[in-house]
Amino acid sequence: MSVKLLSNILTNYLYRKLGITCDIDQLSFTPDIVYPAQDFKYQRSYYLENQFNKIKEMAFKGPLSGDIKKLTGEKIRLDPISRFEIEDAFVTPKYIYSNQYRKIFSASEPNRPIMPCSETKHGIVVSSYHGCNYFGHWLRDDCATYLLAKEYEGTFCRMATPQWTDKIHYARMFNQEWSTTDPVYCSKLSFFIDHGQNPHKAKRFRKLREHIRIGSTSSDKSKIVYIKRGPTAKHRKLVNEDILIEQLVKLGVYIHHAESDLNKLTMDCLDAKIVISVEGSQLSHGLYLLKDQGGVLVIQPPDRFFNSHLDWAQQLDMKYAFVVGDLADGGFSINIEEFVRTLELLDNAVTA
Repeated sequence: MSVKLLSNILTNYLYRKLGITCDIDQLSFTPDIVYPAQDFKYQRSYYLENQFNKIKEMAFKGPLSGDIKKLTGEKIRLDPISRFEIEDAFVTPKYIYSNQYRKIFSASEPNRPIMPCSETKHGIVVSSYHGCNYFGHWLRDDCATYLLAKEYEGTFCRMATPQWTDKIHYARMFNQEWSTTDPVYCSKLSFFIDHGQNPHKAKRFRKLREHIRIGSTSSDKSKIVYIKRGPTAKHRKLVNEDILIEQLVKLGVYIHHAESDLNKLTMDCLDAKIVISVEGSQLSHGLYLLKDQGGVLVIQPPDRFFNSHLDWAQQLDMKYAFVVGDLADGGFSINIEEFVRTLELLDNAVTA
């Protein structure tokens, strides 16, 4: 099988050099629709009226109009969940290969020398491209897809990811195996498009939330938590964060440094009322640690407005709030008075 895999790799390389389409995602599939697209009415988020005027740019150059519809409480069409199936496929830590076609997963994984391949009749990929490259997507997408994949018979295939500090801890709490799968040939291979948030996925989120609470004791359910971004996070410098933290401490907020001690965060903050942080993947901790119907407050850089945590919060009936900062030398700053007022809005909504 190693010879055939090498042939697939070389053929794919040749096709790409010739400019011929060879991406599995561009093939014409008739997917199995696991859960159909449907309309969903968003609940209005909590924010001060001047916040949209502060936004300079969206993350990933996306349009602001879509986020405004969600944040102001309009009806949105949710993406379906789909399962795709191909035949005669090889799974490596970085790619899926099938004849001249391939699908990439891990952007950082090196191209390794060809290794011997095992064989299986049906492989099931539980990873996604975004989940292999961004911790937040792994935590809220791939860990949920893992539960979906259990509904099908086959050999689980897990693609390579970075060595995230919190990955092992969550895998243990979820009772999931996330070691990278060695190269394997699959007579039949399934993979999912499961990155959207919808009621089907919300049920799986709740199951994972239950896993975390088995044998654990909730903390003070009136606790508010601020998660300071970790050392490996992409640079989004809140230049007056020290002043903000000083204010938060006065308000009795618990301060946690992301990537430091997830076990302590779980013990100290399970079922907390509100989680606060600068926009980023560390806010995904709130998906599993917040109490039912808790709240999320996102501090938004004005040049990278992004609301990736809004969708799961809405599906779990949690309150969502945001405050937009102002550009400053070296990054951005937050208006402390505006922040406190926004926190009060969210706190009142969660407590009501």
